[in-house]
Amino acid sequence: MAFRRGPFGLTLPNTIGVFPANWPCSRRSAGGPPTSEPSQPSRRSPQVVDSSADKARLSLLQEFEDKIYEPKEKEKATGLGKPPLLKKGKETFQLVERYLKHYNTVRCGNNYDQTGRSFQFDNLFKVMLTGLPSTDWIPPLLLYFDKFGHDHLLQFLTRLDNKFSADWIAEYSPTERIEI
Repeated sequence: MAFRRGPFGLTLPNTIGVFPANWPCSRRSAGGPPTSEPSQPSRRSPQVVDSSADKARLSLLQEFEDKIYEPKEKEKATGLGKPPLLKKGKETFQLVERYLKHYNTVRCGNNYDQTGRSFQFDNLFKVMLTGLPSTDWIPPLLLYFDKFGHDHLLQFLTRLDNKFSADWIAEYSPTERIEI
């Protein structure tokens, strides 16, 4: 049996072309209707397969390096290179730990006293978490919470809900949502 590289460099069995030809999923061409002929065996070599998920993960890591740890961009006003936004190591883990605490605080459902003696914040948070198709709204909420704590948190979450719901209804892509 051939093996392929999985997430985080794990070695996994290669299951491409292993399923019987009479399985419905094996008779489909790339997303098209079923064909009357059995599928052709894979012409890929049994070596290590680089999946698109691995490539996406690597490009995300490279983008993080280029934008956070060692920015390649220059300041528009001075023309000098931008300073790093974060240092590798302990500082990174402290930041992650701080935002994990923020996330656990806003998600816990115990914000009654801090948000005006009302469960509106907790209810809206749960509705957005289960109802919206993405969680792109959570990082802005955590940043707001980091800067302002519980001050006007319900009003901010309500406005965030309005924006993300409107973008979803208007069917904006993630790129279009960033540009607006």
